[in-house]
Amino acid sequence: MQKKHFLSILFVFASLCLILSCGQGGRSHSKQQEQAFPSVGGSDAAAPTATDAEPPPSAEDEKSVATLSANTEVAKDHIAAPARAFIRAAELRFRVTNVKNATERIEGLTRMYGGFVARSEQQSQVSLVTSAPISSDSLLEKTLYTVSSTLSLRIPNAYFDTLLAKLQPMTDFLEYRRVSADDVSLSLLTNSLRAKRSRELAGHLRQAIDKNGKKLSEINGAETALTDTQNAADDAEVRNLGLKDKIDFCEVQLTIYQRQMQMERVIGDNSNVEKFRPPFYARLWDAVRGGWIGFWDLMVELSRAWVLWLVLGGIGYFIWKRRRKNA
Repeated sequence: MQKKHFLSILFVFASLCLILSCGQGGRSHSKQQEQAFPSVGGSDAAAPTATDAEPPPSAEDEKSVATLSANTEVAKDHIAAPARAFIRAAELRFRVTNVKNATERIEGLTRMYGGFVARSEQQSQVSLVTSAPISSDSLLEKTLYTVSSTLSLRIPNAYFDTLLAKLQPMTDFLEYRRVSADDVSLSLLTNSLRAKRSRELAGHLRQAIDKNGKKLSEINGAETALTDTQNAADDAEVRNLGLKDKIDFCEVQLTIYQRQMQMERVIGDNSNVEKFRPPFYARLWDAVRGGWIGFWDLMVELSRAWVLWLVLGGIGYFIWKRRRKNA
């Protein structure tokens, strides 16, 4: 018991020594930090001297900063990104139940939504033609063909997605569907800037011609440069108009077709003429009958010359009678 009591007192004494040493070490560490890194906001912080302070900006520096700020603002306005403008287009190929009805319905939807049909072409592509005899002079002809239609539509941008949705119920089998949206906002901005600069340059050239143009050669050269500048401005504006037209009216390319169909019809067989000839006995009888009919036709023709036969008969009778007397 005394040994256990002695060990307990020794353990408590060691714990107290350890706690006191940790507290003194923490305070000494805090003092070292305060000596190494004095507080800036405290009252003991060293204030900067007059030699360390920055000199006040001069008037030229202030003017330079103001000019730089103004140029920066102008640059920001100049290179500001334009509003997005997309040229949307779609290309589809699918099978329908009836090409004729589907074509008429698509054209009607296009007109209803304020668009127009740029091109519409319908054709039948023949894949196979066969024929088989069904009688001595007739053939049964079978034709396998596929009806297709190609359409090029221009639809207002607001109804582009609506038209594509309306095409889905008509689709029996879809081969492909391609939809694109090309961002042409930068192209519009480029064309506008080119047109603006060309117009301004044309105005400067016109003023220079009016003020300084004296000789005819100088005026002709300046007028040529002015015309080229105006043409460049017109071309840029026309390109912008073309882009805006494609933005406002989306292009839809459609190719529709239906299942292969078969057409049957009876036609004459003219490949072998010999098999249409009658048999020998029929042809022989036809020849005899034709000869007999021809004989009587000859008699009819000879009877037309009865006057000649009468004259010849009279002459013959006169000659015969005279010979008889002489005999």
